Amino acid sequence: MGVDLAVYAERRRGDGTWELIQMNNAPGSTSGLNPHLVYADRNHILFSILSNFSQSGGFGRPPHDFLAISSFEGFPSDASEELKTIKKADLCAFNPRWVSIEEVLNFNWDQEITIHGYVLKDGFTEYTQGKRPSCYFGDACGTVVSNKTMLKVIKSPIQEAYKYNGFITEVSWTETLKDSVKEFYTKVLPILRQLCANNESEHRLVLWFG
Repeated sequence: MGVDLAVYAERRRGDGTWELIQMNNAPGSTSGLNPHLVYADRNHILFSILSNFSQSGGFGRPPHDFLAISSFEGFPSDASEELKTIKKADLCAFNPRWVSIEEVLNFNWDQEITIHGYVLKDGFTEYTQGKRPSCYFGDACGTVVSNKTMLKVIKSPIQEAYKYNGFITEVSWTETLKDSVKEFYTKVLPILRQLCANNESEHRLVLWFG
């Protein structure tokens, strides 16, 4: 089981009320079956950036040392009726909060972060080649071995590979936040910027976990 993040966007009308934005009308949107969903994935670093929730280890991962966006806790009482209906229908929703799109766009995405994780044989091979592991675990979920032992695993004959199923080793590397949340940064932020049309303060993201 895992924790998902659901993000929706609203804009403030001239009369001060809020309306839900249909993301499938935005160029480049990948909202799929839910026309209003801005983003839904399990990127725990993005969780931390938008909500500061998992920095305390709320998802079983070590705290990340960076300045998160200062979001407002709780579901906004003046949310659009449509968003209230969506939220009510999500029986697994918890820890709702909201943040202005202006803050998201102006956030320092160039901050660097050190990632600690556990990788299998293929991930360690990528790591030794100077690449970011394409898959890693935040928690130990196998037989933990040293980097030295994993090097031996990599060099072992193919016929012996079965002996090392489930072997993992701990690694760490440094990257920018925009690289950590690449899909959100490269696909979602440009859409939000275009939707706001230089009026970012009148737009917000409402999000919750589920």
